[in-house]
Amino acid sequence: RKPNIVLIVADGLGYADVSFDGRREWSTPNVHRLALEGTVFRRFYSAATEDLPSYAAIMSGRYGIHTGVTSNGSTDLPAGQMTIAQALKPHGYATGIFGRWRTGAVRAGQAAVLGPLDRGFDEFLGLMAAGDDVDRFPAKLWDGRELKPSDGYADDLCTDGAIRFMKQHGMPLNGLMSG
Repeated sequence: RKPNIVLIVADGLGYADVSFDGRREWSTPNVHRLALEGTVFRRFYSAATEDLPSYAAIMSGRYGIHTGVTSNGSTDLPAGQMTIAQALKPHGYATGIFGRWRTGAVRAGQAAVLGPLDRGFDEFLGLMAAGDDVDRFPAKLWDGRELKPSDGYADDLCTDGAIRFMKQHGMPLNGLMSG
């Protein structure tokens, strides 16, 4: 049986900022349980010090010198560059992204910045650009290719979307979260 893959990217999270790595000042019970029941990558380093090249590396599995995405001022991941979602699709995986889709500027000769549905993802709920996530209670969120009114805390809305997606695709939540 194929394993379920849930990749959680926590922007700005340090090594010992979660309870399973020793943080005592606050509790992170859901992340702690995921760590206990899943896989923790101890040698998983950021590909860059800025978010756009780091996201591009996570999406493509390639360093910025190979994708052309080397700084936050870079252009978007090239249209021909395979993403993790495109690599998983032929193996029967359903793919979704919930939160922020970090994109760069439009590449020369490209009509528009490509969103997650153009890059192999089946579902998307969240924000399209880095500056959009300043407002934690946005009036609108992207739902697929449509910008729809939203009402609530962005992190909760995206988490609820991810939980719905996992339930819809038969992923066991094992009581970690409800939604």
